[in-house]
Amino acid sequence: VVLGCRQRADVVVIEVWAGSVRIAAETLPAVFVPGSMYGQQLADRGLGLVLARRLAALMRGRLSISSVLGRGCILRLTLPLAPSPQA
Repeated sequence: VVLGCRQRADVVVIEVWAGSVRIAAETLPAVFVPGSMYGQQLADRGLGLVLARRLAALMRGRLSISSVLGRGCILRLTLPLAPSPQA
């Protein structure tokens, strides 16, 4: 697992790269759907990703996942930059 964080324009992007896990492309849309067949295979029934996506939305952010053949999965959290404190 590799964790990275960078600023891009007015957002912060946090990425988690997991090299040993690969999710089939046709399954990716279902990872954020509670009760999906993907979630039934997990110990938390897939609710972890569902809750994480909802928390990201509450922070005006976005949570996405992609899978690259031979490289694993990338979980990407994009959040708006916090305003600078006024001096």
